[in-house]
Amino acid sequence: MAGGRPSKYDPELSPILAGGYAKDGLTESEIAAKLQISVTTLNTWKREFPQFRAAIKTSKDAADIRVEQSLYKRALGGDVAACIFWLKNRRRDKWREKPDPGTSEENLAKIDVIMKRITDDAASV
Repeated sequence: MAGGRPSKYDPELSPILAGGYAKDGLTESEIAAKLQISVTTLNTWKREFPQFRAAIKTSKDAADIRVEQSLYKRALGGDVAACIFWLKNRRRDKWREKPDPGTSEENLAKIDVIMKRITDDAASV
């Protein structure tokens, strides 16, 4: 950077630290704070250093996958809230909060059937 402060970026350490923070679920502003840089600098580093950007993205993806797996296991285990959350997000076309007027009764009937199955399955465990 011409005229600016020397960068704190360490090509060996910065990607490892940022990736670890991302894997722990920290947001980008929290990662920047841990690295003692501004969010603007974090974004600059992501643009200028592909390995830094890749470390954050890969680690965020890994954390997201772990959460998805946990939610999935809870939904399969009969956690009604997890089931609803999963269906509303993964099957939006059928399970969104405001169903299409033409299919609302059909969706409500499906919800009743599934909720009864979940309740029955949970009671038998």
